[in-house]
Amino acid sequence: RIANREGTVLAASSGTRWEPALSSLEQRSVRVPDSIDHPIFETLRNENPEQNVRMVHALLGRGVVVQVFHGLHDSEHLLAEVFYVFLGVQVLLLIMAVAGTWYAIGRTMAGVRAVTHAALDIEAGDLRRRVSIGRGGREIRELADAFNKMLDKVAALVGALKQVSD
Repeated sequence: RIANREGTVLAASSGTRWEPALSSLEQRSVRVPDSIDHPIFETLRNENPEQNVRMVHALLGRGVVVQVFHGLHDSEHLLAEVFYVFLGVQVLLLIMAVAGTWYAIGRTMAGVRAVTHAALDIEAGDLRRRVSIGRGGREIRELADAFNKMLDKVAALVGALKQVSD
């Protein structure tokens, strides 16, 4: 619609779509801001969310103000749908992150478990037992190699001790 600075409506298009929203907000929607040297945006909210509208006031010149309305129901509905899609994607990504982390930790800990089982076998008296790491991180392979070298030295010392004691 087009209004003068006093707020008198000079011309208006058919606003049947937002007429219910404007009827309860008529005074606010017709009122033209005192200083309108640049476009002013307002959101007019009503008790019924389907009747919310966005409005812009712009000075056309010589005290003539244009007011343009846009219904927000479709925009708010779309925003709600986008929110639920975004939320679903976030939940899916969280599940994938947890599963990936679980898998990576399991692979990493497999080498530690192999070293632990070898240590338990050695504690039970099997000095010939060695740690074998097929696929593992560099650190786990280095730990297994150091553990196996230590076992070689312990086995050599125990062998030498047996020879001396015989």
